[in-house]
Amino acid sequence: MIVTFLSDFGSYYPGIVKGVILSICPKARIVDISHNVKPFYVKQGAFLLYNVVNYFSNAVHLAVVDPGVGGGRKPIIIECEDSYFVGPDNGLLSPAAELKGIKAIYEIDPSVCLQYVGEISKTFHARDIFAPAAALLARGIEAEEIGRKTKNYVKLKLFPEVINNKVICEAIYIDRFGNIVTNVKAEYVKNKKFVWFKDKKIPIVNCYEKVSKKRALAIVGSFNTLEISLREGNASKYFNVNAGDKMLLSL
Repeated sequence: MIVTFLSDFGSYYPGIVKGVILSICPKARIVDISHNVKPFYVKQGAFLLYNVVNYFSNAVHLAVVDPGVGGGRKPIIIECEDSYFVGPDNGLLSPAAELKGIKAIYEIDPSVCLQYVGEISKTFHARDIFAPAAALLARGIEAEEIGRKTKNYVKLKLFPEVINNKVICEAIYIDRFGNIVTNVKAEYVKNKKFVWFKDKKIPIVNCYEKVSKKRALAIVGSFNTLEISLREGNASKYFNVNAGDKMLLSL
């Protein structure tokens, strides 16, 4: 079974987590989505997960962006129509799981995981709780054998609303080209010609070639949200915008 893995861990810690998964379920096929989520930025992780899950079926989605590790938040499994989601109950999983259709939610019993890892760290639940749970699901173990049913889970709202042609959104993701990916849905800019940002009137176009090199543009990108870009340049640096920054746009 496919196990996807998304985190804010960088380059070292994911290898340990994957080692635990493969020791429990050697036949698991692990697909790394990203381990470069901005540290502690739960909404960015949720956004990236939301945008990838429809490209997988019959998968276990392990996602860990967990600033509350070791605290009061629950470790959960969300069972959906053709998928499982495993991770912290801090809103990270909820948009993608709701997109897939939630059937049941389980709070993971750490004692089930303990037999596979020996001890449970207060700071590395991805290794000691989430990895064993994901591996057991991939091995065909039922979620009810890993945890107990619960009805409550943390919901996260990914997309802001436009009010009077204005929206306070987020730079939800900066890609390697410096494009500023916002969480403004494409439907809000349909038939719009321009967007105002930082006192600049930016044309909304359907391809980068519509403007001259090094000129700003707005475009609906592959996330199906509005992006602010600089043709063959870095919009993030040009506008001094970082991932997680609030942005006021006028449409």
